[in-house]
Amino acid sequence: MNNDGIDSDSWMKRNWKWLLPTTIAILFLTFYTIIPVLNNEAPQLIKAYSDTKVFEKAIAIANANSKVKTTIGTIEAIDKLTILEGNIVYSNNDTSIASTIRIKGNHNQGKMDFTANKKGNEWIFQKITIRCKNPKTVISVIE
Repeated sequence: MNNDGIDSDSWMKRNWKWLLPTTIAILFLTFYTIIPVLNNEAPQLIKAYSDTKVFEKAIAIANANSKVKTTIGTIEAIDKLTILEGNIVYSNNDTSIASTIRIKGNHNQGKMDFTANKKGNEWIFQKITIRCKNPKTVISVIE
């Protein structure tokens, strides 16, 4: 049996002409989209990781609300992954914050949205709202 007609080149050798430009394009697009996002959001996340008091105080205020107690239960303390998953925006030279984080309680879970301003070393909250999916509920803790 004669196998002279079978191409014995490797897959890489046969397809390098389209594989190389495609790989370069994918790498370029990846870095083109990831680096600007990291430049904008990384300082916000670093600040949020170092200043967890604002999140702890927001949870303490929400835990004092009777509607929150009946709907969600006692809200657990947040972890570092919660901050990473959330949306945090600092403004006014890091003296104002607007944030959305996930929360989990004894009975239910949801999202907490809040805005606050820093006066001295103390955070003053303008708004704290808690949203749940089941049952679909919005609780205004502070308006």
